[in-house]
Amino acid sequence: MLRVHPELEAQLVATPDDDGAWLVYEDWLIEQGDPRSELIICERTETADAGRALATLEPLLFGPEHKAFRAALANPMWRRAGFIEACRFESTRPGAREPLVAFLSSPAATLVTRLNLQNADAAMIGELHRARALRWLCVGTTRTLDTFDSASLDGLDHLDELRVSSIGKLAAAPALARLRVLYIGGHGDAELDQLASLGLARLERLELSLGIGELHGRGTTRGFPALCHLHVNVLAGGGERAVAAVIASGIVAQLRRLTVSGPTARALSDVERRRFRGGVLAHLEEVHLPNGMLVKQ
Repeated sequence: MLRVHPELEAQLVATPDDDGAWLVYEDWLIEQGDPRSELIICERTETADAGRALATLEPLLFGPEHKAFRAALANPMWRRAGFIEACRFESTRPGAREPLVAFLSSPAATLVTRLNLQNADAAMIGELHRARALRWLCVGTTRTLDTFDSASLDGLDHLDELRVSSIGKLAAAPALARLRVLYIGGHGDAELDQLASLGLARLERLELSLGIGELHGRGTTRGFPALCHLHVNVLAGGGERAVAAVIASGIVAQLRRLTVSGPTARALSDVERRRFRGGVLAHLEEVHLPNGMLVKQ
């Protein structure tokens, strides 16, 4: 039977890279005669037996319902002492939330900090609050969602990077105020004004993939007080309109890096940045724009 120490585990949720906290926790497991003791000793001595010890422990680490989700779990990256650090979870049955619940409730998933969740629907997204240690989350949905329920992330106190695709927009929620990096992939228009209303106070990097949509925005600076890197991915022909929207929003003045990517995007030289639209981009450290935009200046 695996031993549980809520206080030490809570410390690792808060500081998963703290070697000192790990040593204290592992020593406690060894003292308690936890089944993971052999694995811990093998990892500390860097012996080849660690892989064998881990394989032996899998039924305990994944729990009695491990067969329900093993087909969906891919590329697990193990941290130490039988805890997964990162993995991909791809639902094999759209709409079935039970396999994800079983995985996130298993001992092995207690300290997952990076999760790539694919073929997700609203019900599965609603279970993400179980992954308390998450720092990085990527969600791909089974179909386009008009609105992503950001409130499902409110229990993730350490989440600072969110990547979501096939959505129309994000709903406001306290969890968004903690984000440092946000990627949104959709097929329609993106509204900088709407994003600015979400309270993204810590956001440093924003990436938008628009597909056939367009970018709109005006007077959005106050909504992104920390933003310094903006990346907009558009199809051929949409780059000029995207750049116009960024400039109209007023946010370009606070940026350090701007990328409007497309089939022919390239980096602008210092001279080109000073020349482009009267030097509105001259202060930026790095600018990538679709090739050919400068011809019209």
